Amino acid sequence: MSSTLPVILAGIAGVVMLGLMAMNVAKKRGMLIAFGGLLLFGSIAVGRDWKDNAIPGIWLTIQSYRSEGYFLFGVLLLGLILIQIWRGSGKGVSAAAWLLVLLSFYAATLRFFHNGPADGLFSIAFVIGTVVPVAMLPRLVIDDFEDFLRILRTVCVVSTGWLAMCAMQFVVNPRHLTTGNENRFLGLLSNPQHAAALAAFTAVVAVWLLLNDSYRRYVLVYAALAGINMILIAWAGSRTGMGMVVVGLSFVLFSRAGRAILLLPIVALLGVVLFKLLGQAEGLGSGLDRLASTENTRSEAWQTLLATGRGAPMIGVGMEDIDRSENSWLYAFAAYGIGAAALSVLATALMVWEMLKLGAKRFGAEVLAKPYIDFVLGFVMMYLAGAVFEGYMIARVGAPSVFIVMVLSMGAVLRKNLLSQHPVMHDEGAEYAEEYDDTAYSGA
Repeated sequence: MSSTLPVILAGIAGVVMLGLMAMNVAKKRGMLIAFGGLLLFGSIAVGRDWKDNAIPGIWLTIQSYRSEGYFLFGVLLLGLILIQIWRGSGKGVSAAAWLLVLLSFYAATLRFFHNGPADGLFSIAFVIGTVVPVAMLPRLVIDDFEDFLRILRTVCVVSTGWLAMCAMQFVVNPRHLTTGNENRFLGLLSNPQHAAALAAFTAVVAVWLLLNDSYRRYVLVYAALAGINMILIAWAGSRTGMGMVVVGLSFVLFSRAGRAILLLPIVALLGVVLFKLLGQAEGLGSGLDRLASTENTRSEAWQTLLATGRGAPMIGVGMEDIDRSENSWLYAFAAYGIGAAALSVLATALMVWEMLKLGAKRFGAEVLAKPYIDFVLGFVMMYLAGAVFEGYMIARVGAPSVFIVMVLSMGAVLRKNLLSQHPVMHDEGAEYAEEYDDTAYSGA
């Protein structure tokens, strides 16, 4: 990125912000539009073949400018937040989310040493223009449970757009959606693991909305999104992505299935065994067959990351000199040293602590509020489960970084402000209210 480009992008964001203000959509709707754009650009990247050449798909130009688009929409979101920041006063604050922001600042500061002053300044600008506004977004948008739903609906709108882009590429040349001979799905991202993680997050959001959005008109949309994203995880052959879905759904479905949902991991394990047997019999593709594999593909990567970090324990070696990224905490250590590793471990501990506090509030919460608690718990736990196998915790650009800061902040607002309210239940969804009652499973 040239030295003048961030200034140009900030100027464009300012013009767009003025346009949204003129159209009187600069409040919640405008912020959600900017958030959607940021999430979309965080969900794309240039795909690479086995020779590290860019995959020449129809969206290559847009993918090549992912950082610029991400920054543009982030600055737009920040501007919209700053002109109405007073609306966030008195709302809950997630210490874990802001510690992740601090981790991003720490990594950006060390880029001065690894990549020079220009890249360090750009990285700090990225943190200010992207991570900070996402952490603040729920405090300004969420005043009631309906606003909670609006944020998750925005995620589904972005997912629909992303899938539509993949569908267009499939029509033109489906080979540009996969990884060469392995034929594993990577979509509009750089590798199958990233595509599977994105699909896992989106699938859990869609399932939760399918069960809990009081506007029942969107049921078919949510069902389609959930189903398609789960198919894409299987196509990507990602055991991490499938495991993330199992963890997320174990929480999301708790309000409907009660303690019986704790059997979901066992069902998933049996499904893997059955799939392996069928795969041997039918000779399914390598992407699908990989789900049933018991091969250890992580221990070598973890040892490499640990050895890299030990070679430069104070400031790490920088992200550009690391070939592996299969664990968030080890990746932080290898890239930015013991300080980043300590901040990532502390952020993890705070996430767990905040989820324990939120879980404790579930026992006395209104029946209709419990699914919202379940969603936040499930989403954070699936993020941490994925972080064991993927190094997305310190990524400068990426959908997981957007998701986790947003959901942690949503959980803080839920814990402090929303649990004293009654969830919105529209007339068209009132008939489903009794389905949310899990007292039969909680012993109440």
